[in-house]
Amino acid sequence: MNALNSLTKKTNEDIRKAVQTLVTERDNLREQAKYAQSTILQLEAQNMRLDRLLTQAQACLQTTIGIVPAAKSSPNTSWVRGIWLSSTANPTLLNPVETAWQKGDTQQALILLHLILNRENLTNSQRVETILLQATILCYSGHCYQALDQVEDVLKIAEEKQLDDLVGKAQFIRGRCCLDLKRYADARWCFALASHTKGYEELVENNMQFAEQKFNELPTGDVGKCLNLSSV
Repeated sequence: MNALNSLTKKTNEDIRKAVQTLVTERDNLREQAKYAQSTILQLEAQNMRLDRLLTQAQACLQTTIGIVPAAKSSPNTSWVRGIWLSSTANPTLLNPVETAWQKGDTQQALILLHLILNRENLTNSQRVETILLQATILCYSGHCYQALDQVEDVLKIAEEKQLDDLVGKAQFIRGRCCLDLKRYADARWCFALASHTKGYEELVENNMQFAEQKFNELPTGDVGKCLNLSSV
C-alpha cells in the first residue's frame, strides 16, 4: 500500500511539473506573439510613412525640375495624380487601384495590380490597360526604366489588336518615361504619336512644349537630342 501511495504521489508530481512546463511555454509564446504583433504594426506604420515621404519627394522633385503642370479633373474627366486618366473602359477592374494610388498608397496599388494580372480571364484590352497603369505608377515613382520596358511590351499588343486609345495612352506614358530620363528627342516623338489620344490632348501638348524647351537647351551632340525609339 505504501508503495502504491508513493507511486501515485510521484505520478502526480510528474503531472504537476508537466502542466507547469506547458503553462510556462504557453506564457512565453503569448509574449512572443505580442512582440511579433507589435513589430508588425511598427513596420506597417513605418512603411506607410516611407510611402508618404516617397510621394511627397516625387512631387517636390517634379516641381523643382520644372515638370509640366498636372492635368486637373473636371465633371467629365477624372485624373489620378494628374498623369493618368481614370479608366472608363474597365472601371470595376481598375478603380480600386486608382483609388489606392490617389490616396498615396503606392504599395497597395501595385499589389492590387499584381493580383489583377494573375487572372486568366482578362481580355487583351483589360490586360494592356492594367499594365499601362502599372507602368504609369512606376514612372511616377521614379522607376522609369522598368516602366519603359513594360510599355514597350504592351504597345506592340495594342498596335496588333488595334486598341487605338490604349496605343495613344501607351505613347504618352512612353513619352513621360523618356522625359524623366532626359531623352527629350524620344519624348517629343512619343508625344507627337499620342497627340490625338482622347482626353489627353491638352496634357500631351503641355508635355510636348516642355520636351521641346529642354531639347533646345541641350548642346549639340548631347544624347538627349538623339532619337532612339521607333513608332512602336
